[in-house]
Amino acid sequence: MATARRRQTRSRRDASRRTLRRGQSCGRRVPAGIAAGATDLELAAFTDERAPDVVRLVNATIEGWPYCRPIDAELVAHWKTLGGAYQPANMLLAYCGGTARAFLHGERYGATHGIRFLALTPGAIAEGLRLVGEVERRAWAERVERIIGPTCNSGKFYAGYVLGLEPYHPHWAVDGTEVFVRAGFSVTQNECILVAAPAAATPPGRPPAGYEIIEAQTPPEFLARPFKYAAVFDGKEVATCAARLYPKLMSPSGGPIGQVGYVGTDKAHRGKGLATLMTEMCLKRLFEWGAGEALISTGLDNPAALRAYEKAGFRRRHSVTEWTKVLIG
Repeated sequence: MATARRRQTRSRRDASRRTLRRGQSCGRRVPAGIAAGATDLELAAFTDERAPDVVRLVNATIEGWPYCRPIDAELVAHWKTLGGAYQPANMLLAYCGGTARAFLHGERYGATHGIRFLALTPGAIAEGLRLVGEVERRAWAERVERIIGPTCNSGKFYAGYVLGLEPYHPHWAVDGTEVFVRAGFSVTQNECILVAAPAAATPPGRPPAGYEIIEAQTPPEFLARPFKYAAVFDGKEVATCAARLYPKLMSPSGGPIGQVGYVGTDKAHRGKGLATLMTEMCLKRLFEWGAGEALISTGLDNPAALRAYEKAGFRRRHSVTEWTKVLIG
């Protein structure tokens, strides 16, 4: 009787695993051809039943990363509140011998396929290549222009869990880097995560003549305490600086993590110190709220932003990268 129940359970489980494609042998370091080979690697779309596999894979990947905490069922449930951004068919797992070895969190938007996160067990290069290869196959079929790896847009899925608000692909994620390189991606932009500690923060100055700094409305954010400042000139908002505190995400130095961004200034009002001033104001509030450290990110090709943030008290800490594969154009 028990044996029969076990067989039925296995049968239902196998039937529920919707195989997308089969690929090469598990775990081997293979070239970028991503051609089908052995049949012991199985791809499957995300389902509620596979959520524990996703949690395990992501947490194994980010173990030891700074400014991260393990993801959980609460975060997975949050994905389902994101409307059209929640695309289970584009969230793929690679199984080898029935064991989940890799997870690719994908999102199709406009003329782009985004890889929001790539989670791999150690050495699962073949599995990662098969997942990326499946995304590329779909992209060609749908006439998508490009595939983009993890960027700040991944924050809507992982904010407060992975690198604060900036779940880019970090330089120390070597297996994932190998997958992107072998799959023919190029590094399109190098980003830098900067960190500020309470002792390094610069006291806010005064706005330039004719400008007023106000507190602007900002929408709620998942598991965060957000706020935003705006610079007003002649009755119009000409610059903004948003920030938030993540009470559940602890910094290595103690205390929760604060995060600053997005920061933006209209072109006609740049060079007046507005970004620096509002960044200083955000840091002041975050540290008053008990933040142990604050993070911000920007491109290394944006010297004006780097100067503004470093003047406010930030220091460069970690390099992160954006990976892109152009398919059309």
